[in-house]
Amino acid sequence: MAFFDAPYPTDPNYVIVDTDYTSFSVVYACTKFRQYLWYLSRAETVTQEWRDQMHAIAAAALPNFNFSMMANPATDDIQGT
Repeated sequence: MAFFDAPYPTDPNYVIVDTDYTSFSVVYACTKFRQYLWYLSRAETVTQEWRDQMHAIAAAALPNFNFSMMANPATDDIQGT
């Protein structure tokens, strides 16, 4: 599996930081130019409590990630239905 139309690699170009295999995943990827972090949920909408929990998981696993560069979840990058 690959993101961003990258050529299909022999190894994935992302890391699953954490998942419960049924309701959420925290996924990280890094290129030469930037880092990416996704909080993925099977729920159509999520609570602030859920976002805070995902952030805590990511912050513990990725202490050097620049969280200030993330999209605002209240207005940006929400998939919805």
